[in-house]
Amino acid sequence: MGRDGRRLGAGFSAPARESWEALARPGGDKADRLTRRTADDVARGPLDSARADSGSDASRPRRLAPGAAACPWDIRQRLRHPSPDRANADARADLLGGVASLELAVDPGGDAGVMIRGLDDLETALAGVELGVAPVSLDAGPHGLAAAAMLTALGARRGDDLRQVRGAFNLDPLGRLARFARLTRDLDVEMADAATWAFWSADKHPAATTFRADGRVVHEAGGTEAWEIAFAAATGLAYLDHMVEYDLPLTLAAKQIVLACAVDADVH
Repeated sequence: MGRDGRRLGAGFSAPARESWEALARPGGDKADRLTRRTADDVARGPLDSARADSGSDASRPRRLAPGAAACPWDIRQRLRHPSPDRANADARADLLGGVASLELAVDPGGDAGVMIRGLDDLETALAGVELGVAPVSLDAGPHGLAAAAMLTALGARRGDDLRQVRGAFNLDPLGRLARFARLTRDLDVEMADAATWAFWSADKHPAATTFRADGRVVHEAGGTEAWEIAFAAATGLAYLDHMVEYDLPLTLAAKQIVLACAVDADVH
């Protein structure tokens, strides 16, 4: 913003694409010099103003008050230090630094996340974090249901209106099976328990999501973008089918799923 309150660049119109291309191709190079192909042979052109409007509201993250409309994106920081006290210090520092939401890695053993072994540990890790302002996303692996129940219990203990509190429980038994080739329990049991939780959450905690269909395991194994997206989509459809089988209406079931894909330095 300028000192007069106007947005910088106000009054200037975006150049026509043809004019931009003429400047971007000195010496009259062909337009296809600005296009490359992915490993799946998908043509990807240059990132320009027609594709990404840097002046739009969608281009800027912001923290939301309870009940506000969802923002298209935010800045989320992952917490994984084994000590709940240290994780809390990190969370407070990150939120003061502009982070809008938190992803809490949970591991009672402390090897792959915060040592959350009960509700008091979770309260320590999230002390001072307003769940209605800074949503919490979980990454708890085989402890997903227990972590989801504790996060919900923490909100209830604090007197939060669970119908307004956003968040993500991120249950993903199919993703864990793909990553580790095994589960702690039978897949059908895990899917059934997760679908039961989704049915409860859709009614009591509708601003939160239950499943994360995560394609990053394919990316980490060397798969292409198309394989990754296909895996995430197929996983999401499997979760959708299970929820519908448990009599959750399709429109509500779809809102219980988020998709995750890898993003690296190439942001096209």
